[in-house]
Amino acid sequence: GYAAYLELTEGGRRRVAIAGDSAGAGLSISIALEAARRGDAMPAAVGLVCPYVDVTIAGIEMRQECTREPLLTPELMQDFGSTYAADADRTDPRLSPIFGADEHFAAFPTVVMDSASDDPLLTDAQRLHVRFDAAGVSCDAVEYEDLWHDFHLFGSLFAPARRATSD
Repeated sequence: GYAAYLELTEGGRRRVAIAGDSAGAGLSISIALEAARRGDAMPAAVGLVCPYVDVTIAGIEMRQECTREPLLTPELMQDFGSTYAADADRTDPRLSPIFGADEHFAAFPTVVMDSASDDPLLTDAQRLHVRFDAAGVSCDAVEYEDLWHDFHLFGSLFAPARRATSD
């Protein structure tokens, strides 16, 4: 992901925004953290939907009460984390960007972040928002009530998702 970002920024693109949902949001944060760590051009903006930013799954273990979630379970997230991280250090910011350095978060541009109250990963979004606030980063965060992980994917079928994707 970072190599692709460099291709864009070093290839003459002046304003590159990066965005992703779930693990893609984690990848977006990791790319921006790596750009800050290396002193490279930062993205113009970062967009996040229901971010998955901690493969240690510490946050999801705090959210066992998410009974309305149709997809993600603590067991499934543990499997995802094990597959993704293998034997690597799960607190490495390239895998779990929530553990990035304060000074690298401080270099971030404006962030737009959506989360959902019934998402087991809600605590990832909340912890990330705390990191942005502490770093003085402008973060436009919206938590949608009574909705689940990546509800945005149902935009054409579901009125709350249409509203979220049109805002």
